[in-house]
Amino acid sequence: MKNRTIKERLRRAVQAAPLDVFDKMKDMPVERMEVHDAITRQEPGKRKRASRSKPLGMSVAAASLALAFSLGWFLQYRTVDTLVYLDLNPSIQLAANRRDQVIGLEALNGEGARLVERVEYRRKTLAQVTGELLDILLLEGWIDSDNHTLLLSVRNKDQARGEERTKALNQVIGGVLRENRIDPVVLRQTMVEESDTVREFARTYGVSPGRMTFIRNLILLDPELAVEELAGLSLEGLLRLSKEQGLDIHSIVEWDEEEWDGSDSDRDEDDSDDGSAGAPGPAPAAPQRIGAEAARRIALGLADARIVDLELEEDDGVWYYEIDMEGGGFEYEIEIHAYTGEVLKFEKEEDD
Repeated sequence: MKNRTIKERLRRAVQAAPLDVFDKMKDMPVERMEVHDAITRQEPGKRKRASRSKPLGMSVAAASLALAFSLGWFLQYRTVDTLVYLDLNPSIQLAANRRDQVIGLEALNGEGARLVERVEYRRKTLAQVTGELLDILLLEGWIDSDNHTLLLSVRNKDQARGEERTKALNQVIGGVLRENRIDPVVLRQTMVEESDTVREFARTYGVSPGRMTFIRNLILLDPELAVEELAGLSLEGLLRLSKEQGLDIHSIVEWDEEEWDGSDSDRDEDDSDDGSAGAPGPAPAAPQRIGAEAARRIALGLADARIVDLELEEDDGVWYYEIDMEGGGFEYEIEIHAYTGEVLKFEKEEDD
């Protein structure tokens, strides 16, 4: 049947239908379907949402990337990778990240507190901060020709990395002190970890965990030694005691023994008499410098001012300490003989 014929018959049927047929259809009860198929199943009030899996996945990926970046930055710049303990009498602790940038500087006893306050360590490397600390220690007289023994302790979980940093810092220390005409004795130890007991004893005796580790290892070499006895000794005293007791100190620390002359300081003039006639007596002792600390005390006794610079200088064979001071509106320039303590120069000018 052609489409045209079908349409014509439908038209006629609609026209022939009773006028109230739509009203009757409207009033008829509607029977709801008990079972719906895929087409007729509809839930009122719910609309199909467009899939968001792709935007959500992109958000998660971006957040993960940001978290990974933040974690990487934190590990590189804010996590402590290396701890360095520098001991003379002041005990100082430096903390550095994986890039060897110092992220913490702390005094471990009263003597170190005043020194640490003068160092701005942020955005500086271990080598730079160590050099600045040494400059202050020299200026304050903690290091001089008579007091030049240091203990350098480096702690890192990676033994190889720790040894690299120990070697590098030893070179820094040697370079700075030799520029000031001082041959240092640097005791060096690299640690992977430190025990809670070592930290507790270090706090009790006001020293660094590095120095307490050194003391503990001395006691392991000679169990007759006591912490109370060793904690009160200077580093020179610990070396001398080790020599006297015949301890193999090289088994617990690295150091260049030829740079230390303390073993001769308490030697008897003659251990034995072979009866040789005309044997020459002991050579006269070489003159000793008064040291930066003594020069500092002399200068402070000459003027009511603070020392801003102190250096050991030489002119035509004469060694002297050149000291600059400021205070009370005046500047002072003082020169003190390095061996006799004689004041060679004293100048005072108004501070501009």
